[in-house]
Amino acid sequence: MPFKRALPVVWVVGGSGELGRAVARQLEPAYNIVNLSRRSAGSNSGRLQNVRIDLSVIGRVRAAVGALLQEDMPRGVVFCQRYRPSSKARDAGILAAITTEVLSSQAIIEQILASRKTPAGRRPPVSVVVVSSVNANLISEDLPFWYHWLKASQLQLTRYYSALSSRHGRLNVNCIAAGTFLKRPLSSYTKSRQALLKRLARRTAAQRVAGVQDIARLVQWLISDDAAVLNGQVLTLDGGLSNILQETLI
Repeated sequence: MPFKRALPVVWVVGGSGELGRAVARQLEPAYNIVNLSRRSAGSNSGRLQNVRIDLSVIGRVRAAVGALLQEDMPRGVVFCQRYRPSSKARDAGILAAITTEVLSSQAIIEQILASRKTPAGRRPPVSVVVVSSVNANLISEDLPFWYHWLKASQLQLTRYYSALSSRHGRLNVNCIAAGTFLKRPLSSYTKSRQALLKRLARRTAAQRVAGVQDIARLVQWLISDDAAVLNGQVLTLDGGLSNILQETLI
């Protein structure tokens, strides 16, 4: 599907969820968006193209990315994908989550790096943003070990490929470690969840919990020229909650 305007291209991986759609809406005025996910993200702007793909199947990921790279090198890539197997997930579900959230990202970055080794004049850097979680460093008793390990892997993926970027191609890779955030209006949550979110909000300077739009605005800055010298960094977006002394929380 051809885009209506000649704008830089940004890939939003896993762009059909609430977070991915918010990122696309934030970026659409200035970029053409390619959504890589199982479902269509939906847009009437003419600046969003859907590439339906199962991110848990690496062969299909590589094929789709190879075809996209034949058309154009993206200006930015935003990884928003989430895979939530059931709480009783067996090995197959866990492996699908790992492939979807980490190994597919690795495969995409590797293909971009390989493409950038070919002579093509002076290209602008590709800005990569990985949206992860504070659970990369913090522990929730309600979440399994593999979930924490997966989020920590996303942080290491960010650091690893940012370190390789100077040798293997101009690539900026940064990570947003998001705390609890609103995917929809507060009133749409259960009463107990609303109460928890309000308590969290009272502990922040802004007196509110972040929403998907806050993450989207930070993504927009990270892929812009204003953040060109930022590389390999993990930016925590939780209103400062992760800086509070543990004793004050008991």
